[in-house]
This record gives sequence, structure tokens and C-alpha cells, in this order.
Amino acid sequence: MIGSERLRSLLKLTGGLMDAEKTPELRLVVSGGAALIATGVIDRSTIDIDVFAQRELEGDLVPGNPLPGWFLDLVRRVAEIEKLPRKWINADTSLVMNGLEMLPAECYRDLHEEEFGTRLRVCFLQGKAQIYLKAYAILGRDEPRDSADFRALQPGPGDITQTVDWMIENDLIARSAASSAEEKLNRVLHEQR
Repeated sequence: MIGSERLRSLLKLTGGLMDAEKTPELRLVVSGGAALIATGVIDRSTIDIDVFAQRELEGDLVPGNPLPGWFLDLVRRVAEIEKLPRKWINADTSLVMNGLEMLPAECYRDLHEEEFGTRLRVCFLQGKAQIYLKAYAILGRDEPRDSADFRALQPGPGDITQTVDWMIENDLIARSAASSAEEKLNRVLHEQR
């Protein structure tokens, strides 16, 4: 499992290997539990680091998948060293979300960026982006961690309506499901922990 300290030590190890091997520079945009852990929103562990997108040196975002082959090889080597699953860093979320343009541009202005060596930078999604993604997870897979994470994000009164509208606009839910989606998200938000 990957908690806050281990998250940073694993990324430092990865960045250190990139520096030692003089690999190309890489900027990752990370979502999910790892981003919530890194930004201090939650205090739990995760099994992986979800790459939502890659960021070019000029700042433009490109799909997270596919990650460069040399980087996936490095991730597998770190997995062997640290006894982690082979895909402890993966871009599966980027496949599920079906395109970067789905999230409003404001979500990409609210990134928390950290450097791990001179070649690896990780931008952690926070705020509204995480509210949108966790709400979508609740309506899709509905695992207890998604509900707990959603509560930890503390969406405001208008955030749930805005999130449901976003899901409708992006064909993630049908317009006819809007009121039941909003009810479920409000119920999750107000559940006792």
C-alpha cells in the first residue's frame, strides 16, 4: 500500500532513476487517491498512482495513455525493487475518462505540482476536478473509498448540481438520471462517517 510518505519516496526513487539514466523529462497529471493523499485531503493508502494526463513542457495537456515505453519499464523495475504491483503507476483512468476536454479548463488551473529530481514533475489534480471524478466514480462503481473521498473533498451546495450538469454534458449520465444522481451524491455527502 502507498501512503503519503511512501508516495513521495517512490516518486523520488523513480525521478532519481530517471536522472541517473538521463531519460527524457516527463510531467504527469495525477488524479484519484494518490492526488488526494499528496494534497493532504485524505489520510489513507492507495494501491496505485492514476495518471490522468501528461503535460508537455510548454504546458499543453495530452492524454495520459499511452505512457512512454521507457517509463513503463522503469515503473516495472521500481515495482520489483519495492515489492509493488507491476502497474503501480498506470494511465487506466485516462482511458475511462474518454478525453481531456471533458473536464472544464478551470480544473487544470488548479494543479499542485511537485518535482521529483530534475526530470520528473507530478501535477496533482485537486478541488473541482477531484469532486467531478469522485462523483463519477460513486455513480459508476460506488466503492466505500470513493464515498469517503467525496466527503473529504467537502463539495459546497452548488458543487453537486454543477457536477451532475457536467456529467450530463459529457454523456456520462442521461438527463433523466439527473435528479437520482443528485440525490445519491447528497446522500453520500451527508452520511455519517
